[in-house]
Formats: sequence, C-alpha cells, structure tokens
Amino acid sequence: MPKAKCRKRGKMLKNALWKIGGVTLGVLALGLAGCEDKQAAPTTAGTDKPAATAKQKTTAAKKAEAPKPAGYKTGDILKYLPAECPDGRLYARLGDIYGLKGVAGELGTLQETMVASLGPESKAKDILKVLQDGGFDPVKTIADTAMCMGANEEPVVVAGLNLGKIKDPLELIATAVEKSGKPKPKIEKEGEIRWMSAGEKDGVIAMLAPNVIAVAKSKAAVVPLSKAAGAAGFKDAAKSLIWASIKAGKATTVDAKLTDKGDNLDIWAAIGMDGPGLDEMKKNPDAFVKQMEQEAAKIGDEMAKTPFKMLAERVKAAKFAVEGDKAIITASVPKTELVAALKAAGQAKPEELMGMMR
Repeated sequence: MPKAKCRKRGKMLKNALWKIGGVTLGVLALGLAGCEDKQAAPTTAGTDKPAATAKQKTTAAKKAEAPKPAGYKTGDILKYLPAECPDGRLYARLGDIYGLKGVAGELGTLQETMVASLGPESKAKDILKVLQDGGFDPVKTIADTAMCMGANEEPVVVAGLNLGKIKDPLELIATAVEKSGKPKPKIEKEGEIRWMSAGEKDGVIAMLAPNVIAVAKSKAAVVPLSKAAGAAGFKDAAKSLIWASIKAGKATTVDAKLTDKGDNLDIWAAIGMDGPGLDEMKKNPDAFVKQMEQEAAKIGDEMAKTPFKMLAERVKAAKFAVEGDKAIITASVPKTELVAALKAAGQAKPEELMGMMR
C-alpha cells in the first residue's frame, strides 16, 4: 500500500479514535460547562383567599415565573431536539456516568482545574459559587444531556434536570450573571418556553419544560424546540451511557456507543466511509484491518507519552473488522481506568490536553 495512503488512513483512524475518546471522556464536560442551570427561587406559599390566588397567577404570568417541576424521566429530552442535525448528534446519561464509583470526585477536581486555568480575571469561579450555593450539584441534578450539531448552523445543547428543591433554574443563572458584574438578564416567556439572554455574544438559555433546559446561540434556535420531534434521529440513544452519530469529514461518519458492562465499559464504533476509501476497504478488507491495527499500535505508543498513558494498552487492544461499508472498532475499558484517566485530566496542564487533540 502506498505510504501516502497509509498516512491518510492512519490520520483518519487517529482522528476517529480521538473523536471516540472525546465522546467517551470529553462529553462529561457538558455537565460542567453547558448547563449552568440550577436555582433556589423563593417558594410561593399560596394563600387560601381566592382573590389573592388570582393575583398570584396574574403576577406569575407577567414575570414568567417557573411552573411547578414534575419528576424527570431519563431520555425525555430527546423529543425536544431538532429533527435535523446535519453535523451529528450526541447523547449522554450524565447522571449514570457520575454515579460510577470514583467518577464524581475526579470530575469535581477536573472542574476546579478548568476554572482555575481561566485565570484570576475570570468570573467563572464566582459564577460557579453562586450556582453551588443555589443548590446546583451535577451529580444530583443533571440526569442526561444531548447535543444537535449543525441545526440552523448553530449547535443546541439540551439537558434533563432532577431539580430536587430547586424552584427556578433560570432565576439562579440570572443571579449568577449579575454576580459576575453584568446586568441581570430579564427572564421572558414565549408560548411554553421561558428564556433569558445575557447579551448577543453570550447566547440564550431557555427552559423548555420545568426540568428541561436548553443552551444555544440565539433565541431563534431554542424557540422551535418545544415543538420539535427529534427523538427519531437519536434512535435508541438512551440505552447507552454515551451515544453519538457525528460527521467526521465530507465522506466519513462516526457512530459510537459506550455501554456499562459491570466492571468494564464497552466501546463500539463504526466508521462509515464513501468514495475511494470505501472502494479500497471493500477490495481488501484483511489488509485494511491489518493497517488499522498497526495504526492503533502507533496511537497507543503516542498516548503512552501523555497524561492518559493508562489507556494506551486499551487502544492497542482494540479490535477491528469490516462490515459492509463500515469499519467496526470494539474495545473494553475497566471503570477503574476511566477514573484514572479523569484524575490524570484533572492534574494535567490545559496545554497538554489541547495538544493531544491536534
């Protein structure tokens, strides 16, 4: 096989494996960054007087106060996603991932590292404190999250929340924004959606339901969500800890699943190709698999030099196969090694993590 083609194929595999790695580890950041969403709003203790009750309802309508939250069922957020996601879809049962032994603690450390890396001039630490004081706890509050990439040329992130005693997530976020030195955002309502924006560059945060929150770049991207029927595109995503179907290039797609198998986490991924790459793979599938195994070994050697060296042997042990127009990758990672990887990420320098993704 010509060296140029080998290098191209190796680069494709490396990008695909990093993409899968990002799905496995990086998606956890969605629970830390994309959902600043909890609040302890004043309780609305009602009065027995009919006139007062009517007045309360009028006031609530004017101020777009939060409706009473109901219990949340994992997977419910999928129906709020757009039907079309041209660049891909991502779903994660964050609550269950946080629940894995040791994960929550290491994610807490990683969160502190990420916030500290922003520097003393950043208001992230102040904002995080307001959220935490208001009752925001990723381990208990974020049940699951999903992302639609490319909808209206804007990514949309939606999260399902177990609110507990938190009455109004938007009010808490508005308070956090105010504490950061900016004007407190106004909470508005349109149809069934309550939303707020801290400015054109800061995007929009909206409550699609009492326990479903969305983050996007503009109001135009979130308003249609309450009527969207996007669950079909996510298929059986809610059955996996992490599920992804993303576009990795003009002629390449990556589908991936992370499932809980007791002591281990099983990874399944399918790289779908088209064009010359597909023709070569079909012509000589055994040679293709051998080349992928060699490239995986090289990637494992590179990973051994990074903070995630404990995963190097798992990459080398990955299994490859050709099924129709797809290259199938399977691997298994002990949960203890996932925790170790998160610990390494929390101790790594930001430039180290960014360098690995190049």
